[in-house]
Amino acid sequence: MRCSLPRHPRLPQAVQATGMVLVSIVASLCAGSPTRGDAIQYNSAKCSENPGGMIYVAAGRHVYHQPFENLRYVHDISLETAAGLPVPPRPSQPRGCPDHPLQGTGFKFGPFSDVANPRPAETAIGGLVQLIEIDPAAWWDTYERHALSRADACAARHAMGTEAAPGLTVCRPAAATSSGRPGRLPFVALVDSRHHAGPLGQPLAILCSPNTSAGADDHVCEMSYRLDTDVGVWYEFHTSVMPLSGVIDFDRELRRRIAEAEVSDYWWPVFPTSRPRDPHQ
Repeated sequence: MRCSLPRHPRLPQAVQATGMVLVSIVASLCAGSPTRGDAIQYNSAKCSENPGGMIYVAAGRHVYHQPFENLRYVHDISLETAAGLPVPPRPSQPRGCPDHPLQGTGFKFGPFSDVANPRPAETAIGGLVQLIEIDPAAWWDTYERHALSRADACAARHAMGTEAAPGLTVCRPAAATSSGRPGRLPFVALVDSRHHAGPLGQPLAILCSPNTSAGADDHVCEMSYRLDTDVGVWYEFHTSVMPLSGVIDFDRELRRRIAEAEVSDYWWPVFPTSRPRDPHQ
């Protein structure tokens, strides 16, 4: 489940058309109303602490920062969702400031910048990234969905498995060969955990469906997994733009950028108050 499908971004060169979604597993999916990024009112000059042109957003208790111009879309919170959200350190500050991160059920960024190594060209790298709050009991990553719906496709009696890249096995149903049109049927690509796994050590799977509006060589694929117990990532790509052989490298870079964008150990007070200052500053 997701609010809206991201358009397709990229990491360097190979991934122009890839969509990414960060998923915070907290409340209900798309509980609030959407707001276009160009309608969001935010003036970083009014923040008491200079954010350096960044806007801060909160997916549950996880806080991330990106250049404000990257924010494209926001799903506002509902009254039911707001009741379970943490209180920001300084609610009197404008929403989006470091002490009052913008809270919502969904955020879409485009591109997703590398905040750890900002360079003039870096803003053009990455892609549309959507952070979404969802119910943990109602969300499964792509490997779990594969396991529930298809068991182990590569171990099935009538399946055909081929290695698309080191550590990545593509499993197609027998119908893909008997029909003579393998490019028009869905398939699953399983990542060998010994080669690459999720942050929690979990196995990964990529689910692909034929792109009916394009040629036989193009599939729309998605992969999702938990980054932590209460936050996950989902993204989508076209194989005509990013071949399966590039997915593992793409995923490693994406995961690095997400980690760099998160504000570690963000201080959420029980009641509104001023953030304690570092005595060494």
